[in-house]
Amino acid sequence: VPLMFAPTSSFPNAVFAITDGKAKRAVALYREGLSLNSLCHIPFSFLSFFKVLNVFWNDRVNNVPNPNDKKKPLRKNSIVDGIRVELPDLKDNESQARIAEIRKVHSDVALYLYKDGRCAVAHAFSGAIVDPDDGTDIYRLGKDLWLMRRLAAHVIEKQCGITQSLFA
Repeated sequence: VPLMFAPTSSFPNAVFAITDGKAKRAVALYREGLSLNSLCHIPFSFLSFFKVLNVFWNDRVNNVPNPNDKKKPLRKNSIVDGIRVELPDLKDNESQARIAEIRKVHSDVALYLYKDGRCAVAHAFSGAIVDPDDGTDIYRLGKDLWLMRRLAAHVIEKQCGITQSLFA
């Protein structure tokens, strides 16, 4: 099947050279997120960038042994834990500004991105929900979109060893 669009600057050196299945899927999801660039597609773009992370980390809550209380296991989500590890590596001003803004309201930025971003877009039955007709939801998610885009690109570069640079 031929490509339906030019790869432009999104991992350009890796267009046909990627042989690893995870890397191919991650770059394809990243490009999908970029292609959804209109205001009405912000939730889907956000979700595409989040799916990049899901290529590398499981999106499931698991119980793990609690060293402090044997009767009460800890609940872990590897995608949230992965985000916590990678966020400090985002050094660009826009990402740092959005992280600082989120921290004013939410102490755990990774959990916020997961619950108020990914889950709120993907689910419509309870809890935090992104209403596509609510301008405040779309505005907030739009502000988070840059952070998710940078995070997804960073994780692809780190996990797959490929770069977005034309000169790499």
